[in-house]
Amino acid sequence: MTTGAIPRQLKLTAADLRVLSQERYSSADRARVQHLDAPYEDAFLRNVARGPMAAETSNHLWRSFRLCARMMLDLDCTYWAFTWERLVAWRAEQEGLHAHRAPGWRNNWHTRWTEVTATLFFLEVLPYSEEIYRANHMELAYKWLGKEIVQAIQERFVAMALAIGYRYPREALKNGAAVVLMVLTAKRSMDLASITRADLEAWEAQTRRSKRVANKGVTTAEKVLAAMGYLEGEAPRRVGGASRSRASWGRTAPAIIDTCERFLADLRTMRRPETVNTYETILRRFGDWLGHHDPTVRSVADVRRQHIEAYKQALAEMKIGDYTSPLRPSHLGEKRGQPISRNHQIRCISCVRTFFEMIDTLEYAERPGRRLFIRGDIGRADQELPRFIPDAE
Repeated sequence: MTTGAIPRQLKLTAADLRVLSQERYSSADRARVQHLDAPYEDAFLRNVARGPMAAETSNHLWRSFRLCARMMLDLDCTYWAFTWERLVAWRAEQEGLHAHRAPGWRNNWHTRWTEVTATLFFLEVLPYSEEIYRANHMELAYKWLGKEIVQAIQERFVAMALAIGYRYPREALKNGAAVVLMVLTAKRSMDLASITRADLEAWEAQTRRSKRVANKGVTTAEKVLAAMGYLEGEAPRRVGGASRSRASWGRTAPAIIDTCERFLADLRTMRRPETVNTYETILRRFGDWLGHHDPTVRSVADVRRQHIEAYKQALAEMKIGDYTSPLRPSHLGEKRGQPISRNHQIRCISCVRTFFEMIDTLEYAERPGRRLFIRGDIGRADQELPRFIPDAE
């Protein structure tokens, strides 16, 4: 909706104050504040009055505009002069004044708040913010795009996500597709081609979701949109964002680094990004440990069975954070320095074995050319027996 032709009067006139202060508005009263009432009603009916409230549109509209009038009177300006800073401060004050009210009354009040702020978003008074729908952020996207367009975008997004290696449709829908829809809403656009990396990262910076969830959603959105031919040719960031640049191969020999990176590039064509990241972390640890244990090993062709035996023994005493920083070191927290779990020890050996088997299958020139692993190298995690349940229980 464009508002260029709508006069944006910022100050309340004496006539506005008299009408807005009344408990009820007659047809004549509404005509006196038509410059405020008409644009608000049009935006409300066009975009906000969808779904369950469509059956009682006039009632919802009247209650919504009444709350908007209260805002205008308290802030001493028309809604064209509203900002999020002023509205959020006003809401906090009202919540304090009405803290004694019943939960039902407060829920209804927040429903009116949502209707008012959503209407002002469609009037282009307020920019996109999660302050509108604090619980269901997708609701605004449904109202902006419409149910049919939302479903069409979701179907295209999930189909491409599965095509490029994502395994779970629901995860792709919940993480990536939801971010795309909210970014479109924030841009007031219906065209996927209009989305840029800057738009996605701007949403990530303002969202109230956890950093981990927001980062994962934006990364998924970038990868799928790039595969669909969007993002204006900008390369999507790798999983884990900028923190990956801090990862190091430590004491790994340069020739071994080259082999590992070639292997990871080949692996990306067959495995999910999360799986490739796991292999990268484990190969960084193995390479750094190998450079410390035997600096004379300069190529994977130099690796012998004795190195595998020593690595298995070293894993049993290794601590979290040992040998090369992980891709996201800040996520270690209190775990740093704790023993590596038995399950992860098994995973470390399994990934290294797969690495040597695959470079042999792919006939890398620097492959060892000898058998490095034997049956029994990869053990099994201990399974706890069911505990005894006393007869009384």
